[in-house]
Amino acid sequence: MANKTGYNMKFLSEVDEKYRCIICANVLCYPLQFKACGHRTCSGCLKEVFRAKSNCKCPADGVYINMEDIEEDEVTHKKILTFEICCQYSSAGCKWTGILKDLQEHLKNCQFEIIDCPKGCKAKVERQYIEKHLSIDCHKREVTCEYCQCFSHYDLLKSHWNVCQMYPVSCPNSSECGKIARIDLDKHILRDCQFTPISCQFADEGCNYKGRAQELENHLKKDHLHHMIIFRDQIANQERIIQKQDEIIHQQENLLQTLLQRNEYNFTHYISDYAKKFNLARKYREHSVIYSDPFTVGKHGYNLCLLIFPNGNGVGKNKYLSVYLQLMKSNYDDILAWPFNCKVSIKLIDQNTDLSKREDIAFSILPDKKRKQAAFMKPKNNDFTYFGSSMLISHKQLKTCQYILNDTIYLQVVVTPVDDIGV
Repeated sequence: MANKTGYNMKFLSEVDEKYRCIICANVLCYPLQFKACGHRTCSGCLKEVFRAKSNCKCPADGVYINMEDIEEDEVTHKKILTFEICCQYSSAGCKWTGILKDLQEHLKNCQFEIIDCPKGCKAKVERQYIEKHLSIDCHKREVTCEYCQCFSHYDLLKSHWNVCQMYPVSCPNSSECGKIARIDLDKHILRDCQFTPISCQFADEGCNYKGRAQELENHLKKDHLHHMIIFRDQIANQERIIQKQDEIIHQQENLLQTLLQRNEYNFTHYISDYAKKFNLARKYREHSVIYSDPFTVGKHGYNLCLLIFPNGNGVGKNKYLSVYLQLMKSNYDDILAWPFNCKVSIKLIDQNTDLSKREDIAFSILPDKKRKQAAFMKPKNNDFTYFGSSMLISHKQLKTCQYILNDTIYLQVVVTPVDDIGV
């Protein structure tokens, strides 16, 4: 093939020395001739002659050479292109012979030429074996997932199986269930798996038992006394909660009177049996939101209601407690100032008895009158717009401090009018 040192390949006939380069000794490639002495060199080898910056000489006879004394030898070049050669891959089995001029055209289809894999796997393969390589050996070849029939590259197939919805996986409850398509695993665990642990029907009351369905009946028969004790403790606990709530309500009533004197309006709402209501909200859409009793800002002011989503809403779904306020219709709406323009603070109360250690979680909002958002406009029939926080507190943080005490949480709303509300 042609390179810096000429043609180094198998010629069918002996090549005369005058067609060989005086530098590399190979058959001349794009020959250049020295006018002074007539010797020839490959165009790629000429730099060896001029490696010395001065006193450049012909390597064959020592004659001084200048760049002006060098010319392209087109006649010799055309002659060399007519020499008959074997394919450079003859040692690999190629039987082609022809003139040097036709070599490149032959190599375009030579079955013994080493070529790069067209899929980019970096393998080098003889052209005659490229189809076999692409269908069997190439790790970039396209394959079909046997489970979902999607196309993938062979080297990405294992990664695809990690997310393939039809890939067979094991039931986490027992290997006896066999393999199940990933897409059906949740349904299997919830409905069909006989090994799925089931909680005791008194779990909400404090029983921690979990077992298979066939074992649950024996548990209910044997542990009825334990369940009675749980109920007794629950009743005693509820009595303590009620007493505590009465104390808190009394404190909040006193606080309300103080806030009213400051032109602030305060409302406190509590949710008992919080764990049960949280589980209902997580499982059933109709239990996703809890409404407070309506309350008013002043004697004849705005009518508001708290909306609590224990399992979150919007961007907070499944991760946060979401709390909002909704403006509701009242008999005094026509004499109130609209849009609603009060600063509102929503607070989740830390029930630590040491007030200095409380870490309440609070969220505040001040409406922008210029934007005229629907949530702050005069309520109309069938309106369901609200404002507040989708991420008041994460489920994980809610379990810290004493935000939940005796299975109860407290939310406080403080409304402070910015302008005259109209009454």
